[in-house]
Amino acid sequence: MSVHGARTSPRRMRLTKVPDRYVAVDTETNGDPAHPQAIEVAAVRMVNGEELATFSTLLKPDELPLPYGVEALCGITTAMLMDVPDAADVLDELLGFLGDDVVAGHNVAFDLRVLDALMARNGRDPLPATRVVDSLTLSRRAFPELPNHRLDTVFTHCQCVSWREARFHGTAHRALYDARMSAFALEVCRELGH
Repeated sequence: MSVHGARTSPRRMRLTKVPDRYVAVDTETNGDPAHPQAIEVAAVRMVNGEELATFSTLLKPDELPLPYGVEALCGITTAMLMDVPDAADVLDELLGFLGDDVVAGHNVAFDLRVLDALMARNGRDPLPATRVVDSLTLSRRAFPELPNHRLDTVFTHCQCVSWREARFHGTAHRALYDARMSAFALEVCRELGH
């Protein structure tokens, strides 16, 4: 158990190529390194390089207020989380959105651990995702020359090496924007044969 409360996760196969269909996920957490809890979850369904649908929700963690560092980093405030749905109320919708698609993300193992812990805290089994693809891993292979492989660095580089245009806007360190940046990076990696 890597994240407090998470049950044993299913064996997950890491894909080495970007599939035609996947769901890019991202979580924002309460900033507690010992017991991270999701405060925002987003997912972007991609099919053949096109965004088909999105899912995004704020979630109330077990403890408030949020540390100032979290509010400063992602812009999610304690006040924003006061009247959001309980996780138990949105888990079925999230599971339905994910379906049995490949789950993708930037350092996707972290997001899956956070989501598995969220499931466990609500008496659920871990996410059934069995196939994953990680834009962090693929970007390291595709762009070894980068000084680092943080999502914003990879995203900026991908905009320079691809004909693909990022047709979305938002704020970094918000889950939906980060999920879209990860999907964009994955699509560029696919164009380059990764």
